[in-house]
Amino acid sequence: MLAEPRELKLPDAGFIDRAVGSHDALDVMLRSASDEAPRWLSMLRETSELRVVLVTDDGSDRPDAKVWLERFRRVVGGSRALSLNVIGGFAVDSRQPLLFAGDPVSTRSCRPDVDARGRRVQPWGIDPGSVYQELAIATGGARASLCSETSRLSLIEPLLADARRTAGCAWSLGAGARIVDVRASGKRGSDYLLREYSTAQCAGMKRGYVVDGPMLVLCAETCARMRDEGFEQIEARVECER
Repeated sequence: MLAEPRELKLPDAGFIDRAVGSHDALDVMLRSASDEAPRWLSMLRETSELRVVLVTDDGSDRPDAKVWLERFRRVVGGSRALSLNVIGGFAVDSRQPLLFAGDPVSTRSCRPDVDARGRRVQPWGIDPGSVYQELAIATGGARASLCSETSRLSLIEPLLADARRTAGCAWSLGAGARIVDVRASGKRGSDYLLREYSTAQCAGMKRGYVVDGPMLVLCAETCARMRDEGFEQIEARVECER
């Protein structure tokens, strides 16, 4: 769904021709999911994971991310795996081109590079889109800067990753970080977690985690079990390569 969808001249298969404005992309998306044609939600398998990528240089006209999240859950179903990923008009550090759930909201609008004649060679961020970023954090999504090609390309890997990152159970380690040990802690004490080396090995593990690129991700059952057993936080010793 794009501001000028007909300009792309894309094939009909899998393409939803709906125009959006500066601030209403999420509203158009959710209304067209089930209330208005083409009702794209009915085209998805019930067990499929929904990964939304919002590309915008602006922000939302609704200030509360929690309202948007509740609406998403009502529309797509609370049991469906969902992540909102953003390519937005905010600035990122060149040393960390991609932001994850453990990273704070970037509050600075990004500015484009210019060539020798002073002409802009990258898009311009009008608004950092704090609400969109908060939604990405809440759903375990990733955030890339519209003004950086390196940042935009970095988003491809987490979108294709198999591991489903549950909000609150994934943390960004940063570039060059190396995990030494990980344990869960709480009022009842602490318990070491074991590292698994693939999503398949992670299945069913009650005390496991994987390192997926720059992310430390608890196995899905570990995430649920830790909360049920009263563990309150994850402690990890991280060595940073120089």
